Amino acid sequence: MVKVICFNGPPGSGRDTGAEYLKRAFNANVLTIAQPLYEMVCKIYGVSIEELFAHKKKPHPSLGEKTTREIMTFWGEQMKYLHGQDVWINTAIVTGK
Repeated sequence: MVKVICFNGPPGSGRDTGAEYLKRAFNANVLTIAQPLYEMVCKIYGVSIEELFAHKKKPHPSLGEKTTREIMTFWGEQMKYLHGQDVWINTAIVTGK
């Protein structure tokens, strides 16, 4: 049986630290829930992942002068509204990313 543990919290809350601990201590497979969202946003706005990371906290002309964080939050919430609270967890499990 597969067990799934999901960390949720604001930036700096220790999500990555917790995931890395489980990876080391239990040889756990760590899936990145945000990766499919990054890929979707890149396709919608026609930008690279590198561009998104470069504008995480500063506005980007291709993103309608919004920051990557603002765009990711918007689309993440829209997808949860349309497909349910677990949309990103399910996507990560299915894609294995």
